[in-house]
Amino acid sequence: MRIQNTPATELFGAQLPALCVAVQLAAGYPELPGAYVVQSRIYPDQVDMQIQNASDLLTWRQALRVDEATVADSPIQQSDVLREWRTTVDGTSVRFYTIVSAAEAEAVPA
Repeated sequence: MRIQNTPATELFGAQLPALCVAVQLAAGYPELPGAYVVQSRIYPDQVDMQIQNASDLLTWRQALRVDEATVADSPIQQSDVLREWRTTVDGTSVRFYTIVSAAEAEAVPA
């Protein structure tokens, strides 16, 4: 049943490719650190993966063979850093990120 006047991009089915990518990552890398996974109708072609710490984020980046040059550190608040990088899996943008102290960001390679 389709709700009348709802654009196709706002239907749950529009999120299916991104949801499948999240499942594909879990199935393909079951030994990697867990993540808080967000997929939203606002960005139906994107998955966000919040990782616990900088070391675990590094583990994911190395497993997916993502170039270190794609990692961005952005200062937030007084002493915290948002570390993030993106990759594309089957046409879906996947953003991996963590929030760490400035000291941890300095100690752990991107």
